[in-house]
Amino acid sequence: MTAATVLTARALLLDMDGTLVNSDAAVERVWRRWAERHGLDGTALMSCFTGRKRISYSWFVTLGNCF
Repeated sequence: MTAATVLTARALLLDMDGTLVNSDAAVERVWRRWAERHGLDGTALMSCFTGRKRISYSWFVTLGNCF
């Protein structure tokens, strides 16, 4: 077991919308790999996500709303 690290801070900044770090390329790469592993068209899958919040991606795929 490792010792806990204690940090003291006056503020915490979370980047959930790409303001500080744009992770779009990494997210797209992972979804395309997932599509390939499951025999799906990665381009069609990504077109399904355009304009949608990332939280809804798995919902669309699970319910078959993309294909």
